[in-house]
Amino acid sequence: MKPSHGAALADWLDYISGLHSTEIELGLQRLSEVAQRMPALAKAFVPFTEVCIDAAPRRPVCVTVGGTNGKGSTVAMLEHALLRQGLRVGAYTSPHIHVFNERVMLQGAWVSDAALVAAFEVVENARGGISLTYFEFTTLAALQVFAEAQLDVVILEVGLGGRLDAVNIVDADLAILTSVDLDHMEWLGDTVEQIGAEKAGIFRAGQAILLGEAMPQSVLTRARSLTAAVVQVGEGLREEGGQVHLPWPQPGLVCDSTGMRSGHLPQNNVLLALQASAWVLAPRLGDKALLQTTLQHLLPSLASLAVPGRLERHPCYAHLYLDVGHNPHAARYLARFIARTRAPGQACHVVYSALRDKDSQGVASALATEVDEWYVAPLDSERAKPLADIQAAVQPLARSMRSFETLPQALAAALDSARQSQALLLVFGSFYVVEQAKQMLELSVNE
Repeated sequence: MKPSHGAALADWLDYISGLHSTEIELGLQRLSEVAQRMPALAKAFVPFTEVCIDAAPRRPVCVTVGGTNGKGSTVAMLEHALLRQGLRVGAYTSPHIHVFNERVMLQGAWVSDAALVAAFEVVENARGGISLTYFEFTTLAALQVFAEAQLDVVILEVGLGGRLDAVNIVDADLAILTSVDLDHMEWLGDTVEQIGAEKAGIFRAGQAILLGEAMPQSVLTRARSLTAAVVQVGEGLREEGGQVHLPWPQPGLVCDSTGMRSGHLPQNNVLLALQASAWVLAPRLGDKALLQTTLQHLLPSLASLAVPGRLERHPCYAHLYLDVGHNPHAARYLARFIARTRAPGQACHVVYSALRDKDSQGVASALATEVDEWYVAPLDSERAKPLADIQAAVQPLARSMRSFETLPQALAAALDSARQSQALLLVFGSFYVVEQAKQMLELSVNE
């Protein structure tokens, strides 16, 4: 039943989750029809128009961020950089770890329940009899919040896909593709080239396009066929000889790379966020020397930024990290992190679980040489991978593995063992893993 006017956010989220027969249905036709009935969205985001910084009224500069991994951290760093420069910024990411409000950020803070409920009411009134998935409905609501907030910049994380993802109804001024690897293959294709072609669907003719390192040819071909304004990590955008080289917006823009590795975020994502910051800030700062000085001051804070669920260090144990990584591409980065982080002779224990559609064998293979002890358990979710399937994937590749009926049991055992042995402990596998682990850790701290 449709919530009454002024109903609580939880009532709306329950209602929205039951509107559509499937959790995921890629496609933009239904979504676009509803968006066209929402005047604030049409004015702020659709259709694409050239940005004019000094015009009034004006639309916000819009940045979309897609990719297999690295989207959330790149959004967080770009948001951080622009807020530090005094811009009014909205950022949309998914999924959340604690509460739904995390998905919609205004000026660096979670949006209020009241603002979300008001936006949900607008979407509900506009959709009529059109069925929307949970992600489609909530994406429209986020855009409604941003459209009413008089923002300078809106940063939108694309969902699992690209071409047919709900966020792609927006024609952005800058598109960032962080990485392309195997994930969500039942939706996007069986090869990196096929997945790249789907993710490159966020690109537009004449748009500025920013690419992470090692992109498949399908991405490069589409990007270069649409615009000459393409920059890629490892080519023009790179760290070399103690300097970061940024080809946008003017040749010869460089920063000292000291502090580049002061945190745990991938260098690929740091470079993307710094270059995107330069692109957004250049028209406002004007002078090249001022822009270069500004970027130099921003770089250390971007590299060391703490992003929830991205190698997040938890205060309950000095060597405990939480990460939402859930595919082989992410696991390869986690393996490199473990190798460079643990002390000589220090063991590494991991607590791992996964959703049903994830490649646990590929994850285990990527981490096999770095992990001494696996603690595995099923998630408390309808989408959870059965324990037997996790065991079958991990056991042949693990030096040692212990199984548990619940994730809290696995985490409690791993914490006890890691504290005794002073092992590095990594808890990872999905947003659900991090969410459930943080809930359990908070309870243990408060007891």
